[in-house]
Amino acid sequence: MSDESRRRELAHFMRKRRENIDPADLGLRPDPRRRTPGLRREEVAVLAGISPTWYTYLEQARAVLPSAKNLNGIAEALRLSDAERMYLSRLAQRESTPRPRAEQDVTALSEITKALDPIPALALSRFGDVLAFNDAVIDCYTDFGRLPDRERNLVHWMFTAEQAPDRVVGWESEARTQVARLRWAAAGWYGHPRLTELVDGLTAVSAPFRRWWDEHTAHAPGDRISTLRPACSGRPTTTRVVETWQDEPSGTRLVLHLPA
Repeated sequence: MSDESRRRELAHFMRKRRENIDPADLGLRPDPRRRTPGLRREEVAVLAGISPTWYTYLEQARAVLPSAKNLNGIAEALRLSDAERMYLSRLAQRESTPRPRAEQDVTALSEITKALDPIPALALSRFGDVLAFNDAVIDCYTDFGRLPDRERNLVHWMFTAEQAPDRVVGWESEARTQVARLRWAAAGWYGHPRLTELVDGLTAVSAPFRRWWDEHTAHAPGDRISTLRPACSGRPTTTRVVETWQDEPSGTRLVLHLPA
């Protein structure tokens, strides 16, 4: 990721979080002259204990490097969650992140997912590309092996497949979660060709993806509850989704749907 890309994403994230804060929650009186949503930059700077000019430079994506103390102050002022604090820190780093290997040996991943059948199991890349899956996944989602390489991606399927809203009960909530997890995975990788291809493609064809990506919400990996409607039975099945995450360098995830 180029330093310029990193700064732009950091600026966008800070602005979105600032705009989401209701001034009334901080005891600020209503101001009819307030023309922007959320807090003003100057208000965040005061709460963070930093210079308004310096904070403005950050939101303008200028080449300034925040210290750990500065980041902590900004996180407090923006009321970030623990996951968002970590995301902010990852975006603020200057060190380049190692690139994943161009091609990945999926033999072991395929053996693992097949051995777990009938538990639905997928192996995903950092950006949600489906590297391996078992027959139970075909029944719950689709046969990813029949899709073109560029479309063999869980996030892409979620927003473009006609059967996705029927397979995934509560589609909107799960789709928003997928976008937020992609944001998390992308920190440190903006500008990567595969990420750019995926995001640009979905932005062009899906209004919900475009809207939720712009919200810049980031969720860390973790267990969650999901309800799927398998093709064979058609009956909703609630499962606990468990993800094991290898953060560096490949970012490979093993996703399991266990009985809830």
